[in-house]
Amino acid sequence: MPFTPGGSTDVVGRTVAEKLQAALKQSVIVDNRPGGGGGVGASFAAKAPPDGYTLFGGTISTHAINASLYKNLPYDPVKDFEPVALVAFLPNVLLVDPNAGVNNVQELVALLKKDAKRRTFASSGNGTSTHLAGEMFADIIGVPLTHVPYKGTPPAMVDVSAGRSPSCSTR
Repeated sequence: MPFTPGGSTDVVGRTVAEKLQAALKQSVIVDNRPGGGGGVGASFAAKAPPDGYTLFGGTISTHAINASLYKNLPYDPVKDFEPVALVAFLPNVLLVDPNAGVNNVQELVALLKKDAKRRTFASSGNGTSTHLAGEMFADIIGVPLTHVPYKGTPPAMVDVSAGRSPSCSTR
């Protein structure tokens, strides 16, 4: 898994691992290797022996976004991987600090336009789909937002939900 434990990619991966373990009647281990928008885990998986014992939970970050953001990836998203199955579609979600006093997106936009101190957003890390979703949201509403990258979705969501971090988060 190229992301932190507890995030959506990890949960899907652990569900698949559980089913594989039952079907194969042998242990299946989930190895989380977060960092670099999934690039650390992707690089590790790309270098694993092609013996059928390593499965990788690739995402839009590892196979599309990173390829457009970084000139020298330590892996080739096309040549180093063989697709096996589409396992899940994971939408992004907008989460807002419950103390922000907003109840819908329109109220959030109005708050961000009015209060420059609130113009921040948390994401699961640089170059992730949540980072790009936050940047796109800022562009659409015409308000510059400061990105606050976290080391995964779970810590970003916890801090935003507890009011300890930026006013909004994408997941």
